[in-house]
Amino acid sequence: MEQLLRPEILALLIPMLALLIPIVAILVGTLTKHQKDMAEIKARTGNTGTNDEVLKEVKAMRAEMAELRDTTTKFDMSFDAAITRLEQRVDRLEDVNATPQTRVTPAPQEQETVSLRR
Repeated sequence: MEQLLRPEILALLIPMLALLIPIVAILVGTLTKHQKDMAEIKARTGNTGTNDEVLKEVKAMRAEMAELRDTTTKFDMSFDAAITRLEQRVDRLEDVNATPQTRVTPAPQEQETVSLRR
């Protein structure tokens, strides 16, 4: 204790305490205000610490997510099948157009000339 009372040590402790005391006071004030605000929020919402409703909501959301995942998977598979069918149709059309087609052209017919007399 005698070492703390020496003038050199006191010269360092006094400014340090002068800075630390307001910082600690601000922290304690902030924490108590936060606790008070949380208590008001709980009192306003009626949440007394029961988590049954929250658990039910989480389960319902999980079920909805699973349903949405199934729906999107089915849609993706349907879309993929449609793209595959379109690719097959395009391939068939390309194959048909790639093979030389023989066309039967009609023989040229002689044209009759008709003259009108006056």
